[in-house]
Amino acid sequence: MRNGKWVTVANSIPGAHVIGGNRSLGIYQRAGKDAQGNTTPEHVAIVRTDGTNLTRLSDDGNRVENVDLSLAQCQDLQPLDDLSHVPRPGSHRPA
Repeated sequence: MRNGKWVTVANSIPGAHVIGGNRSLGIYQRAGKDAQGNTTPEHVAIVRTDGTNLTRLSDDGNRVENVDLSLAQCQDLQPLDDLSHVPRPGSHRPA
C-alpha cells in the first residue's frame, strides 16, 4: 500500500472520523525514521472529524501522543478510494 493512502478500519475508536458502516478513518504510514532518527513501525494514523490526527494522553499521563494502530491491531483494513469522505482541516464546524 502507498504511504499516505487514506484507509478505513472496522475498529471502533472514540473521537475518530467515522464513515459508512461505522468504519474509522486513518492514513497508512509505512515504516521509517522519525525526526529523532528512531525507527517507526508500519501503522495507521487515525484522524478526527476535522481531518487532523487523533491524539490521546499517554499511558503515563506525561505527554500527548497520536492514536496509531499497528497493522496487527487493524480490523479489516481497507483502502479508501472515494475521497469525498475525507475531511479537510478547517472544514468541520461543531454544531
